[in-house]
Amino acid sequence: MKIWRGEKIWNAVVVKIKTPDGTAILIINEDDKHCVKSFDLMLGKAGSSVRAWSYALAKMLTLAMENGATVEDIISELSNTHSDRVSYDNGVAIRSGIDGLVKGLMKYQSNKFISMTSYLSDVPSFGGI
Repeated sequence: MKIWRGEKIWNAVVVKIKTPDGTAILIINEDDKHCVKSFDLMLGKAGSSVRAWSYALAKMLTLAMENGATVEDIISELSNTHSDRVSYDNGVAIRSGIDGLVKGLMKYQSNKFISMTSYLSDVPSFGGI
């Protein structure tokens, strides 16, 4: 999916994760070189405190990325943030909204790695035919 950000068109990768707080929709915006530039996170009903929290968190993560943080840094810092509730997303235990965000970022990275591996396997100098 492509979205407009100012005068640029960015690729948007959407990841849905079931969390104890409801289904989280994580939108990861990439530039034309497929580098992460910003995040949007929608969790909870419109107007709820959880929705406000998720919006603010996404803006803080975007600010962190603009100042040198990486997706790996975000995953590392937010990992193991759990609550007393649990839900399951395709058999994976999600123990908080933050945990859902982390699992969503990990799913994004995994899919990106699989895409890159598939692409490189077709390039002769990287082992392709």
